[in-house]
Amino acid sequence: MIRHVVLFKHKPTVTSEERDAWIASALAMAPRIPYVHNLTAGYDLIRSARAYDVALVCDFETLDDVRRYADDPVHVPVATRGREMSDHICSVDFEM
Repeated sequence: MIRHVVLFKHKPTVTSEERDAWIASALAMAPRIPYVHNLTAGYDLIRSARAYDVALVCDFETLDDVRRYADDPVHVPVATRGREMSDHICSVDFEM
């Protein structure tokens, strides 16, 4: 099992309504992509200086599924919007 973690540091101009809409669209992906498991996303609660604004975490059976996800037509518009809203994004994929 591969865990995919993405952290988003949003631009200061991004509103809470835009963030809520984006998180809702991210959560809505899971039932539409059969090889995505346990997708969760949410706001950082601590708000420390080093914190990112939003985290997205999902699991895949294989690395091939992670690679396939990058170009999935359900994922692409959500990822594109996430990039548009962010000053910085980082990710990690690790075996569980």
